[in-house]
Amino acid sequence: MQRKISLMQCAAALLACAAGAASAGDLKVVVRNVQGSEGTVRVGLFNNAGEFPKGPLFRGQEQAAAPGEVVVMFKDLPAGDYAIIAYQDRNGNGDLDKNVIGIPVEPLGFSRGAWITSGPPAFGEAKFSFDGASQTQAVGLR
Repeated sequence: MQRKISLMQCAAALLACAAGAASAGDLKVVVRNVQGSEGTVRVGLFNNAGEFPKGPLFRGQEQAAAPGEVVVMFKDLPAGDYAIIAYQDRNGNGDLDKNVIGIPVEPLGFSRGAWITSGPPAFGEAKFSFDGASQTQAVGLR
């Protein structure tokens, strides 16, 4: 009887691990409309509505700018709701540069085509659901 319990516990543990592995996948982000090869393209991934788009990132990537499109990958991403901000940091200072009244002067975009109206978009406007299966999201810079 003791052996059967141990085998059952092992089987349950293996199933739990398999279920956990199935809920993480890769997110491919295609950043479109990259304007030239100046600087880098920075992509921020948020999973918290209260922090989007200015708070701490859940994950971030940076890639050399290339005219047209730049692709970044977020590996082993757990299932959940996310929002993306991407911008071309033309001068490489690590910041999204803005003019004197706070309007971005570097190319910028958000997931789901969300855009700035009287301020940055809300998390809900840029939010997409990631079920753990590999997925592609496109963000167009403006």
